[in-house]
Amino acid sequence: MLDKMVNMRYTIPDNVDTSPEGRDLLRRMLLPDPQQRIQLEQIMQHPWFVTNLPPEAATMNDTYLKASFPPGACVVGGRGGEGAAGGRWQVAR
Repeated sequence: MLDKMVNMRYTIPDNVDTSPEGRDLLRRMLLPDPQQRIQLEQIMQHPWFVTNLPPEAATMNDTYLKASFPPGACVVGGRGGEGAAGGRWQVAR
């Protein structure tokens, strides 16, 4: 996949049910030049990303970042609560 991305030798098959916005986002995410590649902030504002986004999703990261954890705790990967995008987290001491 990396070789295909670097050399821009990939296609999204016509039979894949993807909107024009979804195809645009994928194409911009797979640009080989990091300076031209879409950045996370731009992805989060891209029409494909924000279409049908639940109202609370726009501020979800702000909520998580403001969450208080016990003194001396840090968030690490592993088993624990449910994180953004279905990821798992736990509070470690």
